[in-house]
This record gives sequence, structure tokens and C-alpha cells, in this order.
Amino acid sequence: MANLEEMREFQKHWAAYCAGERELTLLKTRPPIDLESLTDADRRLPMTGMPESASFDRHALVDALGTAAVHLQGQDDDAPWGWWLEGEDWSGLSGLDVLLKKRAAWMARLEDLDAQAQAAVDADESHAKALSTMASYAAANAEDRASIQELEERRAHPEQMYLEAAAREGKSAAQGGHKAAYAIVGVAGAAGLAFVPVAVELRALLAVTWLVAVALAYARPWTRPRGWLFKGRRMKDELELIDGKISDAKSRVELRERETKRLDEEAASREAELRAPFEEPRQEACRAVEEAERATIELVCRDVASRDETFEVESLEGVPFEDAFAQLNAREWDHLRAWMSAYVDALPDMVKRAEDVQASELVWLEGHAPFGKRYWPYTDTIVSLMETMRTDKSEAALKRFLREQAEREQSE
Repeated sequence: MANLEEMREFQKHWAAYCAGERELTLLKTRPPIDLESLTDADRRLPMTGMPESASFDRHALVDALGTAAVHLQGQDDDAPWGWWLEGEDWSGLSGLDVLLKKRAAWMARLEDLDAQAQAAVDADESHAKALSTMASYAAANAEDRASIQELEERRAHPEQMYLEAAAREGKSAAQGGHKAAYAIVGVAGAAGLAFVPVAVELRALLAVTWLVAVALAYARPWTRPRGWLFKGRRMKDELELIDGKISDAKSRVELRERETKRLDEEAASREAELRAPFEEPRQEACRAVEEAERATIELVCRDVASRDETFEVESLEGVPFEDAFAQLNAREWDHLRAWMSAYVDALPDMVKRAEDVQASELVWLEGHAPFGKRYWPYTDTIVSLMETMRTDKSEAALKRFLREQAEREQSE
């Protein structure tokens, strides 16, 4: 039996014993982290989350503790990532996870606002019509520009038109047989006219007339307005026609470009009007993101500076958040690798000290126990009952506790 003051002292030692037991369990079950295979990409990430290239080093724990850790080998996969952040050595990063979650929440808010604004723009009929019209104008202009380029190439080489026409009309080497036939007819006819019983001058005139007639029959200039008789005039007409087509196409392109510029200004004005209601909350989200980023960089900079005297905060001035944060994270991973190595080396001594403290507390508790060992876990409840009952006897509080416990069991 003990009075209230003695029970409070017992309560303190019991709390110390329980804390030592928890610490000893953690020391024996928290495996170190193997960072030797950490990739450059993972080094850019914060240590609040476990990178794919990092792993728990179960063998290091077993090697450090020997048989004391053997029976816990199967539990290291359940070890929480970031357990070292709970210790005093890494207390400088205690608020990092909160800041990163805050930034992520505001980033999500910003994306949501942008999505809402874009949805409002997409749903507006006048804006959609302007975009559709500009797209059709752009397609039509592309066609006209291609046509202009083709026409300008034709104008630069007008003789090509006649070569193509000649090919279409059959004026090619393949028609050599027709030419020979006309030549034979012409020569035979002229020879035959030489025997006509008329004066020599008249026979010569008839022969010349015959040859001219055969030549005209072969050339048929009346069916070939693009032939050599009209080539100069026809070329001029063709060039004028091409110039007209080019001018018309350029006029259409210029007109569409002016209309496109007007529609683009109207569409931009309408889009700004539709996005206006989202601008103020968007600016708020942007400011919150910037503030979270600034606080994050400052926090990690302080922690890095506390571990590395050569680190200069000024080296990150003007560097975008993502790059600055990645550089700081790379330094923190290097520090963690060195810390883990030292932790593994010191782990046996840490376990030994924790066991000594727990053993010392157990000796004290056994020497000052006011009741049986099985009731020690209820020490806080018994002290609370003594304060409520205003009694100075632990035995009375224990009896009441046992009675209330029995009543609860019966009611269940």
C-alpha cells in the first residue's frame, strides 16, 4: 500500500520503464536504410517518402545486434519509413511533410480552378464559333497559298504549258509515222503534177500549191489555237490569266487574315471575360503555393546548414523551386547515408544503455511496488481514482478499480 505522493513517484518510474521498453523495441526492430543504390532521380526527391531504389537493410540490423535481432527478422518489412525523422537528430525536418502536403493541396486547388476556367471557355458558343471559323480560314488560306505557289511556278516556266499541251494532243515522236505519210503524199502529188500537159510555169505553181495544201493538212493550224501561229498571243493570255488567279487568291488570303485577326481579338477578349471570375481565387492559390515553397526551402536550408558548414544559402538565390529543392534533397540524402552508417555502428551501445536503464527502473519498481506486478499497467488509472476519491490509500483505489472492472465484465 502507498499514499498519493508515493503513487505519483511510482507512476513516474513506471512511465520511464514503459518508455525504455518502447525504445528498446524500436532499436531492435527498426532496420537501417540501404542507400548505396540510390539513383540520381531518387536523390532529387524528399526523404518523406521511400524511393524505389532505397531499401531496408535487415542484414545490417542482424549484424549489429546478433541474436537479439534474430527473432525479429520477419518484422522489418513492416517498419515505417522515415523513423529517423522522429529522432532529435532530424527534428529540423519535422515540419517538411506538412509543408509539402500544404503545397500539394494548393497545387491541386490551382489545377482545379484552371480546369473550371477552361471548361467555361470551352462551353461558350461564341468563343467556340470564333475558333471554328479561324480554323476554317486557316485551312482555306493553306489551300490558296499552295495554289499561289503552283501558279507562280507555272508563270516562271510558261513554255511548260505548251509542252504539256503538245503531249496531250499527241504532238510527239510517236507521231513520226503520220509525218512520213504526209511527206510521201506531198512528194508523189508534186511529181504527178509535173506530167500535167500545161505550161511549165503553171505546173510549178500547181506543185507548190499542192505542197502547201499538204503541209496545212498536216499542221491543221485552225484546230490548234495554242499552236505556233498563235503562240505569242496565247502566251500573253495565259500569263494574264495566271496573274489574275494569283491576284484573286492573294486577295482572299489577305481578307481572311484580316478577319482572322479580328476574330482572334474577339476570342481573346471573350476568354479573358470568362476567366475573370476565377482570377482572384487563382491568385490566392498561387500566393499560397509560393509561400509553401518559400517555407519549404527555408526549412531544408536550415537543416542542411546545421550539418554542413560549407553550405551557402546564397547559392540557391534565383533558382526555381523544383531545382533548388532537388539540390537540397541530394545533400540531405548524403547526410542520411553518413548518419545511417554511424547509427549502425552505435546501435549495439544504444541497445545496451537502453537495457541497463530498463533494468534499473525494474529494480526500483519491484522495490517500491504498492501492489502486485499484474496491476502495474493500471497505475495511471489508480492514481486518477485516488485523486478523484480524495483518498491517500492506494489499496482503496485498487479495490474500487477491481470492482468497477468486474461490473463492466458482467454487463458485457
